[in-house]
Amino acid sequence: MRYLIFLLLFSIKFSGYSQISASNATAAAQLIAGEGVTISNAQFTGNAEQLSTFFVGGTDASQLGMGTGVVITTNKRGHLQSGVSSELGTDFKIPAQSFDADLNEIATSNNMYSTAFLEFDFRPKGSTISFSYVFSSNEYYSYTCCSYNDAFGIFLSGSTIIGKENVAILPGTLNPVSVNSVNSGIPGASCPNAICPPDVNTSLYNANAYFYEGSTKLLTATYNVQCNQTYRLKIAICNIQDENLNSAVFIKGGSLVSNFYLNDLTIEPSPACEGSPLTLKAEGSLGYIYSWKAANEPVFASGLDLQEVTIPATISTTYSVSIAHPDGCSLQLALPVTVHSQNNDPPTLQGINATEKYTAYVQAGQELCFDIPSFDAANEEVTLVWDVGIPSGSFIKFGWPKETGTFCWTPTQEDIGWHSFQVLVKDNNACDSKEETYTFRIKVSCSWHELCVSYENRIPGINPLPAYTSAAQCINAGITEPVVVGTDNVVFEAPEINLGDFFDSPNSPYFDAIYNDFTSINDCESCCDNFTDFTIDLPLPNIITPNGDGINDVWFAKDNDNPLCAFNAVGFEFWIINRWGSLMYYQSKNANLAETSCCPFQSTPVYEPGKTNIFWNGYTNQEVSSENENLSIGQIVPAGTYFYVLKLYGCNQNKIYQDFIQVITGSNLPPITESFILPNGNKSQLSRDSIGKISVIAEILPEQEWKIELYPNPAKDKVSINSTIKDYELNVFDAKGNILISKKINSTTEDINVSNLSNGTYRFVLKTANGEIKETSLLKQ
Repeated sequence: MRYLIFLLLFSIKFSGYSQISASNATAAAQLIAGEGVTISNAQFTGNAEQLSTFFVGGTDASQLGMGTGVVITTNKRGHLQSGVSSELGTDFKIPAQSFDADLNEIATSNNMYSTAFLEFDFRPKGSTISFSYVFSSNEYYSYTCCSYNDAFGIFLSGSTIIGKENVAILPGTLNPVSVNSVNSGIPGASCPNAICPPDVNTSLYNANAYFYEGSTKLLTATYNVQCNQTYRLKIAICNIQDENLNSAVFIKGGSLVSNFYLNDLTIEPSPACEGSPLTLKAEGSLGYIYSWKAANEPVFASGLDLQEVTIPATISTTYSVSIAHPDGCSLQLALPVTVHSQNNDPPTLQGINATEKYTAYVQAGQELCFDIPSFDAANEEVTLVWDVGIPSGSFIKFGWPKETGTFCWTPTQEDIGWHSFQVLVKDNNACDSKEETYTFRIKVSCSWHELCVSYENRIPGINPLPAYTSAAQCINAGITEPVVVGTDNVVFEAPEINLGDFFDSPNSPYFDAIYNDFTSINDCESCCDNFTDFTIDLPLPNIITPNGDGINDVWFAKDNDNPLCAFNAVGFEFWIINRWGSLMYYQSKNANLAETSCCPFQSTPVYEPGKTNIFWNGYTNQEVSSENENLSIGQIVPAGTYFYVLKLYGCNQNKIYQDFIQVITGSNLPPITESFILPNGNKSQLSRDSIGKISVIAEILPEQEWKIELYPNPAKDKVSINSTIKDYELNVFDAKGNILISKKINSTTEDINVSNLSNGTYRFVLKTANGEIKETSLLKQ
């Protein structure tokens, strides 16, 4: 009957703005804690949905007497979240019985339901503690002054308390706060013959309660404690007799405070200028002596409630303030202050990666990254400002109090040349802030030009210096080993030329050092502009002894005059064939002219892996099976005579170099005469004398000539290709190396539509299935 009567009397009291959220014990305890207390060892017992945090606004906050805090309920938080005070249904009920000894001390019955309590340790800094709360219940109205008196208590224990004390009591009494002790004084209609006790407190009753049918007004519990001792607080609540008509306790956020606290020390201004006024201010409890001092110095100011002092700024130090409690406890706060000198020097940047250098070098296509650290007086902050002088680069700042910038950039071929950006560096000196601007220069060179070239152990007649060397950044010579110029003209050209003590001699009439900031920039135009011929050193070697002794182990092509832009070629193919016509070794790069960048190859006086581009070490890289040999990939070939073909691809022409290579072991080379089958099937005779020189006895028959013709040339709309062979691939290139037309042709005559091409010169490159290439040019008008 109790439950049905309530259904007739319920009302909706939810208004304003409310937010009910899940919480845990630690977060809830920290939310309750305020000034002068520290919290630890929080625990919650009960259903997890009985503990919540809340925020209410508007009318709700006015009715409740607080805006935010922690709420513990005898049913689930979903009831509060619903906004409807009615307890229709059972979704939010917690019917389990659960006994609590502390609540049993103050309850009218030990028949407890839905028990829940939050407990935690706290240490007060002062001699009293207090906190604010509201007890609410739906037992009000219908069941006021009945046996259904839901139990609620706030129990305090600790080193200075014997047992536990309930501090949720009516002022001036020992009566616990409950429905029967705080109400309107009118018995509930659902309790026949109920009589309210004569000492019921009506002045603390709130008939216009937030959400619930009735509640107490905002109450404050106060208790005397001892400073810096540990106490435990337990906030507990339960339903009595049954699980219906739930109750709740709301604890105001931040209301658990001690009367002795010190916080919020401020020092202004900071940083301060030397000699200027410095104001120190603290917030704390009144009625105590405040003492002020600097680190490692005596107290310079002291007085009752002296919460603010002003002194002249002298040096950077730490100031502190303290207050003492009669019980023997004390509190102290400290804060450092930065004082800047009136004799301010501007901040500095010490160049790229702190090297005092402000110029960087990078090849097109390569990433450049470096740090720019800042420097200044130890107690000053420094900030950097980038002018975005290179928009495609990036500049990231990090670090404190002195910022460091990281600049990164990956330039392209279009960026070849000089670039610059500026960095403004500024300090925060409180007396006289200063700033400086630094310029950083970046040289972007051709992707095929070395940034720096080093020469060591270069002797005329053995491994001489090339006639001309240029580098994008630097040339170093004779730093650790002798480098001799000799009587052949030698020219170094670079922005930096460093000649060491072992260089002989910079004053030689045959040596010239040209300091030029624009190397690898002005000469980055197309390598086809001034092409005349290939620059390979002839004659090519015709003997190798691949026995691992480091002498003549590798056959390789040289270009000593142009080591960094070798052969004046943009591609090559290289074949090694044995005397029976089997392919032993093949090497190529850019043979299909897919890339047309200049200077892709290097040359070295002696073989250097990774730097020597055209070479053969005497091993196979092809499966070989012949009458006298059965070799697999990676085996050294037998001693004997082999035929090589080297085909260089240039901008405007191709060229074939072919001859014999004798592979030998040991030092005695007996004369021989032997036959050799050439790649075209023709048989040739060759001989080798006792010193290893090989010569051809029988003439090598030329291959059948492949002829092509373009007609008409110049052409306007259409051009015909006449070829002596068919079955080839045609690619048409523009001046930049872009393929504009590509097709397979299997006839000796083919018409090509060129009407869509702009006026200019185009390269027609024809390639057969076996790799033979012919090339000619067309003028489009």
